[in-house]
Amino acid sequence: MSNNIFLLRFHYELHGQNCENGYWFHGTSVCSLTFPDVLSELTQLMTQWDNTVRPRIASFMTDDAHFQRLDGVTKDPQFGPVHSIIYTSGGGIQANDALPGFNAGVLSLYTGNGGRQNRGRSYYSSVPEDRAVDGVLDGASFLDLQAIGDELLLRFGPSTTFPCWRYMLFHQKAFLSGVPLQNALSFIVETRARREIRSQRHRMLGHGA
Repeated sequence: MSNNIFLLRFHYELHGQNCENGYWFHGTSVCSLTFPDVLSELTQLMTQWDNTVRPRIASFMTDDAHFQRLDGVTKDPQFGPVHSIIYTSGGGIQANDALPGFNAGVLSLYTGNGGRQNRGRSYYSSVPEDRAVDGVLDGASFLDLQAIGDELLLRFGPSTTFPCWRYMLFHQKAFLSGVPLQNALSFIVETRARREIRSQRHRMLGHGA
């Protein structure tokens, strides 16, 4: 299988605001499936993510979050196929009010290499108000957040159950400085949930993930 690169963007709405999480994936040379074309590979990746990771996100978020769609884009080869999964219903499952969207649970992402450039973060809004105390996630919410990272590594990590793809960290600064996309990605080998809720009014889309 060719070393295709895909970017999945998960979109949801919270309190009238559009929110987005980005996930980079690199095709592997070891694969138990045969794909007739790049679009088939992309749609299968999206289906696997949707069946495994999205339920973990739903368990963390409140029902104030309404899931909208999952977009998949082929980044290498350039101008490759795109695909979308549209959600007509569903969202978070915690039956509580959510904190404002600029408050988020944080997953730290690690590649195993030293330096800040080899670490990233992924943010998840719709934090349950009654599961946050003085800006810190309670035990149950913390475990739900960590479960998102654990699921990503179980399915797409070093010992993946889906051997066709690996979850990657995108080095945006390196890419913008001219580094080829294939060299601006690193394998994510560890995720670590943070108890402290991150509050910031502006985040770059796709930053750190």
